[in-house]
Amino acid sequence: MNNYTKNKTIDRLFQGFGIANTFLGLILLAFFIGYIIYIGANRLGLNFLTSLPSRFPEKSGIYTAMIGSVWIMFLTALFAFPVGVAAAVYL
Repeated sequence: MNNYTKNKTIDRLFQGFGIANTFLGLILLAFFIGYIIYIGANRLGLNFLTSLPSRFPEKSGIYTAMIGSVWIMFLTALFAFPVGVAAAVYL
């Protein structure tokens, strides 16, 4: 067996190892996300998404946090878009 054949075999083994590990990671990720959705899906509802924070668990919600996240994304896009276009024009 010459060096070319040996290196080609090692390359194919390493490629198969990498692909197998990638699929293992994706399967585990899908399992964990599915489990989290399965456990938490019954707790989500329109009232939880549109209510303000409260000391009482039955009345609490995430409306203000959700709106804050939307504002941060909007402002980031507002500043990032002109900088990105300017960089593209410059390049």
